Amino acid sequence: MNQLHKGESLYQTAEKEIINCISCGYAHVIPLPSMASTLPIYLEQYWSDEKITHKRSDRESRWQKNHAKLKLNILHKTLNRKDPRLLEVGCGVGIFLETANELGWQTTGIELSPHARKQCVDLGLNVPYCSIFDPLLTAENKFDVIHFGLILEHLINPVEHLLRAKDLLTANGLISIVVPNDFNPLQKLHCEIADSPPWWVSPDHHINYFNQSSINHLLSSHGITPTHISSSFPMEFFLLSGDNYTQNGALGRACHEKRVQFENSFFDHGKERLLEEIYTKLGSINLGREIFIIGTKNHTQTTWKCR
Repeated sequence: MNQLHKGESLYQTAEKEIINCISCGYAHVIPLPSMASTLPIYLEQYWSDEKITHKRSDRESRWQKNHAKLKLNILHKTLNRKDPRLLEVGCGVGIFLETANELGWQTTGIELSPHARKQCVDLGLNVPYCSIFDPLLTAENKFDVIHFGLILEHLINPVEHLLRAKDLLTANGLISIVVPNDFNPLQKLHCEIADSPPWWVSPDHHINYFNQSSINHLLSSHGITPTHISSSFPMEFFLLSGDNYTQNGALGRACHEKRVQFENSFFDHGKERLLEEIYTKLGSINLGREIFIIGTKNHTQTTWKCR
């Protein structure tokens, strides 16, 4: 183990271990992978034709756009600025960007995968071929919001990305993050009941594992003050109701469809605010499959020495 990375072991395989790292303040894989081993996954493998087709299917796209609207409305209320500028890091096939455009945001996206980026460009979205560290972004006007949607769990060094995002924000701009809510109480309960390993651990793809406390601490300790935290539908409800989808792809898809139907019931009847309130309450007790957190940058100087 790298001497900088020490903490309680949460799970171990023959080759890798997940520790609750004292130095980093969140759980992650040990040993940390190299950029050379992870980059090809996102350049060549992650966005398959099948995955793109699924994400862009009418039902899935509609559901994801509804979720994007929910988040963007919260961001807009928090920001309270006219014609806000948004940068999405890891924009995939552009559903969040496309929705923001429709709501009047000025948008820019970053996507490593040429395949996914082409989908965005074909839709007319502004997705230059660059990374968040590219000087091209510095040359442009700064952004009011920078969004990381299911990205931080994949990064070898999420802190350097957050600090770079801070540099690209306008005064009192917002950082918006969605991460999986891992090792949460309902997951642990199912593992105990079913004598099951942690099915959500995927060390080849997910390097980092956050919960409500650790993502809050990550932002707070690097000059970003959390202003909102909520969650998403607790998929573990299905597991605890007897639908063990963890080893059954067909059952997993059926459970996902039930979640979509549940949430679309709110969206279709103008009850988004009620759904927001439900997920805010769940987020406050660290329940829900994902965490949505918003933070505003402050002006304290921060440094990072761990990685």
